[in-house]
Amino acid sequence: MKPYWKITLWYLLFGVLWILITDTSLFALSPDSAYLTVFQSIKGCLYVLVSALFIKQITKSAFQKQEAQEKERHRVFMETVKASNHILRNYLNQMQLVTEEAENCHAFDKATVKLAHAISKDAETQLVKLSKISEISSEEIRLAASTR
Repeated sequence: MKPYWKITLWYLLFGVLWILITDTSLFALSPDSAYLTVFQSIKGCLYVLVSALFIKQITKSAFQKQEAQEKERHRVFMETVKASNHILRNYLNQMQLVTEEAENCHAFDKATVKLAHAISKDAETQLVKLSKISEISSEEIRLAASTR
């Protein structure tokens, strides 16, 4: 159930119970209608105060739950980034071996080997920049991934 529905339903239940219980109690305690008006005003002010505290507690609880879920999503995202970084670094290391083999092969085009070195160096530079991001935002990621 969405937090806003849960809060609304709790407030509705609280309000209905408050009215039923306090009205019944006031009629039982105050046979005089002059006092009943004063008590109704006090009851209304108490309702506002108690319901404000009630709503504050319910919304605080919902906010804390949402905040905890957001922290968990952030943690999972960071773990995914770290794992991806590890996979890409392993791949670059393996490509380094392939490039070294290509350098030793006389039939392999030297310009292609040079290009492979440049691409690997650029990828390593971008991985280092990505790993140094402290505040995650799309702009920070875009800047780190840029080749400039």
